[in-house]
Amino acid sequence: MTGTPGAKGATYTVGRLAKRFGLSRTALLYYDSQGVLSPSGRTSSNYRVYTEADAARLARIVAFREAGLSLEQIRTALSARPHTVAEILAARLGQLGVEMGVLREQQRMLSRMLGPSAAKAHAPLLDKARWVEILRASGL
Repeated sequence: MTGTPGAKGATYTVGRLAKRFGLSRTALLYYDSQGVLSPSGRTSSNYRVYTEADAARLARIVAFREAGLSLEQIRTALSARPHTVAEILAARLGQLGVEMGVLREQQRMLSRMLGPSAAKAHAPLLDKARWVEILRASGL
């Protein structure tokens, strides 16, 4: 962390903020170019300076990316009201359900193609009962 004259609280350079979140410096520069995360200021040498508020915003961006949202969806979610964010997340959850259904069908097809003896050697299918058990255990 660095101190900037006149700035309140901790500030970060691009490299330090990227390191804090396990991202590349290039990722932060890209987020800046896409208008998702802009630095709060610049030093006298024109280096980007990020604040704790910027770090909190980046934490949300990282969480949204891990959930599979596109940058456009993230941009919308960051400036949206809570109910709109919930709609975006619900849509992603629905999309994941569809994707999982496709993957389960592919898994069944491959198991059939391998035959009964070969299929037993591979990971078991995740059936509805097991899926519901997992969801309940996770609090959903």
